[in-house]
Amino acid sequence: MKIFLLLFLFISPAVYSQSAKEELFKRDLAAVVEEMELIYEYDELLQSYAHFRILDKSNIERTENLPDSMQISESFNRKLGGGDFSRENFRKKIERKEEEHTARMIAIIKKYGFPSIKRISQYTDQKFRNSDFSPFVLLQNAPRSYWKKIKRLMRKEYKAGRISQCSYGFLLWHLSLEKDIDHMLDNGYVMETRNGVPYFEPTCE
Repeated sequence: MKIFLLLFLFISPAVYSQSAKEELFKRDLAAVVEEMELIYEYDELLQSYAHFRILDKSNIERTENLPDSMQISESFNRKLGGGDFSRENFRKKIERKEEEHTARMIAIIKKYGFPSIKRISQYTDQKFRNSDFSPFVLLQNAPRSYWKKIKRLMRKEYKAGRISQCSYGFLLWHLSLEKDIDHMLDNGYVMETRNGVPYFEPTCE
């Protein structure tokens, strides 16, 4: 009886915490999704400006649909016309925003658990403003100084069942300097070959 009571006391706070997070997520869903969509669109604009010096969304889509060689030419011509987009400017203006957005995503995950597309769709069928929107991408763009913190946090989310093993493995691979493929092979991916070209195939549901 004492063993059962101790086990109950050990488990119940964790169970309550997960349940409370889910209720909180369900309550604040609209605001959380709206904020993440804004961060996603902002990050997309920043990345496009870094590569092409474009902030107008219609021009971004036009440029991204160009062949690779023309994208390079477009980027080169814009930089010639407006001066070099220096590493210092990128670090100060763009990475500062990426750090701010990453810190906000970490705060959201700590409070609500990871807000995956699958989890969001359990509570709403509303379409996203951008069909490419993905909360997961917001972590992939994280500055290197946040990588360790994100990997620790997402390990907890994986154990809690809020991200798949494959998503966890891909994130470990993406947030590593050496790009060790074992991160993926140990977490739900297998190596396949198509037309002589190797690729990773996820086996997770």
